[in-house]
Amino acid sequence: MGNNVIHDVIMDMEDYSVLSADSDFYQFIGNRSMDPMDRFVVEEDHDVFLHYIRNRVMDQWFLLRLCNEEGDKVYFSAQLKEGTSEENVRIWLIDAERLLESERTQSYDLKRQNALFQLYGDTYFAYDPLKDVVRLYHVENKERDIYVITLQEFEDFLVRHAGEKTREIHQLIQDLRGGTRKFVLQSNRNLINDDDRIVCTTVRGASIYEDGKYIVGVGFVHLGTEYQQNWRRQTEVDSLTGLMAKAEITNLAIDMIDIRKIQNTALAIIDIDNFKDVNDTYGHMYGDKVIKMVAADLERQVGDDGVVGRIGGDEFLVIFYDVYDMENMRERMRSIKNVVHTSFPDNQEDSPAVTLSIGCASFPKDASNYEDLFLLTDFALYRAKEKGRDRYIIYNRDMHGDLETVKSTKAPAKRIDSRGDMSLGDILCVLMDSVYRNRDYPLYELLDEFVTNFGIQRILVYAGSPYRICSMAGEAQLSPQLIAETESAVAEEVYERNFDKDGVWCLNDIQYLRERESEVYQTLVRQGVLSFIKVRFTDRNGVPCILSIEAVNKKVAWNKSYMHYYRLFARLLGQYAVLGERPEADA
Repeated sequence: MGNNVIHDVIMDMEDYSVLSADSDFYQFIGNRSMDPMDRFVVEEDHDVFLHYIRNRVMDQWFLLRLCNEEGDKVYFSAQLKEGTSEENVRIWLIDAERLLESERTQSYDLKRQNALFQLYGDTYFAYDPLKDVVRLYHVENKERDIYVITLQEFEDFLVRHAGEKTREIHQLIQDLRGGTRKFVLQSNRNLINDDDRIVCTTVRGASIYEDGKYIVGVGFVHLGTEYQQNWRRQTEVDSLTGLMAKAEITNLAIDMIDIRKIQNTALAIIDIDNFKDVNDTYGHMYGDKVIKMVAADLERQVGDDGVVGRIGGDEFLVIFYDVYDMENMRERMRSIKNVVHTSFPDNQEDSPAVTLSIGCASFPKDASNYEDLFLLTDFALYRAKEKGRDRYIIYNRDMHGDLETVKSTKAPAKRIDSRGDMSLGDILCVLMDSVYRNRDYPLYELLDEFVTNFGIQRILVYAGSPYRICSMAGEAQLSPQLIAETESAVAEEVYERNFDKDGVWCLNDIQYLRERESEVYQTLVRQGVLSFIKVRFTDRNGVPCILSIEAVNKKVAWNKSYMHYYRLFARLLGQYAVLGERPEADA
């Protein structure tokens, strides 16, 4: 089993199946992940287990023995907690043997820590943001002195010897009070006492969060005889979640991979699926609540094995330490995905189902630097999205191609509206600005951006006389045979007579064509088209063109109030010489 002493398991109340758990518990049950929880309980404890479960006895500790995959009995202290719904329950399990082992280890670590404290002679501090007090520790002659003062008194203590240079101290106190993830102050003065042999003071600290809440700030004050200026502040924290902000976690990853070259470091990019739908349906305040709950779940699951940061509206970056076994990473990815899905289950009234897509890659196995590793991780995330979301993909060179192959693959478009609060008009303005200000902005990139940010499943662009398909973007792209069939169908008179005076043909259900235009209908069926919008325009050379916006996996009832956006986008396409080479088709 892994290193966790405490395990968090969510169990279905009806059939006792494990809905989600931490990765170490999944390792404990091994290949029995489909078995119900009561199968793991030893026979002698079965009645006790059923008593607590059936009577929903909450917040009481009881002894429970579980069998591991080898059949060995392992002692746990168990406690029931409320689940994510009436249909499930949360079980906390504390491994008794590992708890004793952990206590012995902590006792050893405390002795070692005190020895280090005494060796360096530093002053250590812990700030309680709830009580606004600072506890100062200093070890001398094996005795640990503890002073409790207010944060204002701590600031005054440092300022006392600072002379006129107090701005850095005020910033340090602000960082400590505000919960900045990492902070540092270096002064060319002795800020602790009047010893003139000391010529500098270094204060370093970090803020610790639990479930997205700032719980304690810790650090040390070190007196030195040499003043160094090659230090860097790290002060950014995400205001919504308390996670590391994008710049901070990126700098940390670059430092670990490119500078210190720490072996077996893995990156995971985690994205909330269809987050814009959450904002559109439940509002941005609820969307913020979802982001905070997902952030808390991620921090719990990652624990001490890594660090989590928020790098976009609904996107997170995780740095994992000491990843020697990518199979173990699979358990971690599955655990993260399942825990979040269990927190936001399907068919829950007044609450969306929330799923995650995850991409993962490791250093140095997959790439030799941060930039390439991030690219591979992002590619794996893109593949997870492409395969239907609610899944994780771990980059595999044999399966996905080498680094150069991935680099040559067309990069996935990024969301312009990462927070999900921009109107379609705002997004279209960004696209128009990209086209008019950047002469090298390629057509395929514009189409990809449109598909991604407007939530379109597939678009085709026809040009010429007769029409030919010149560009495609989105899902389920056409084979060469279907391209030829589609071009023939567009040449039919039915297309000409169905456009309105604005050059738009909107069809919410292709069943309308089943009897009226059977050949066209059959072609659309083979393409997987369920509904569409077609807009006529001319390119910059005066060539007639058609923009076809298509629903291919799920029927869409098009909102007619959005038609002017689609017409404007078609006019934007008119800035290009659309007629060109045929697109690359799926085999």
